[in-house]
Amino acid sequence: MNITLRRSPIAAVLAGLAMGGAQAAGPDHRTAASENAVLSDDAPVYFVIHQHVTDEKRFDAYVAAVTPLIAKRGATLVAAGTPETIEGDSRFERTVIFLWPSAKVFRAFWASPDYAEVHKLRTGAAEWNAELVPALPAAAP
Repeated sequence: MNITLRRSPIAAVLAGLAMGGAQAAGPDHRTAASENAVLSDDAPVYFVIHQHVTDEKRFDAYVAAVTPLIAKRGATLVAAGTPETIEGDSRFERTVIFLWPSAKVFRAFWASPDYAEVHKLRTGAAEWNAELVPALPAAAP
């Protein structure tokens, strides 16, 4: 898996996230599918990262080291690039989204000794927010 996060943003569409023409349900615009989507250890999840890189050289080293660890666990890069903020404020200039086989697989990666070592490369190289989001059934690998 080859990841380029900066120099050439990737325009990507999240596979399967279009919920088959689902209509907004009520005044809060939630759909039935999104109301029922909860994290489950065995279900696929998206790992969504919003980032601001502060040290390109260190961050490049982090990406080079983390990429094989992510690939080894079966995660797939589904979107990366500069987001367009439609509403609200964002201090992050990059968003990266991975589809993981399950929350359990992701959490094992996140807590692993090999990732702990690689995480040191990211410390001080980027500010970010990261979330796990349940994948809808249509997006499951």
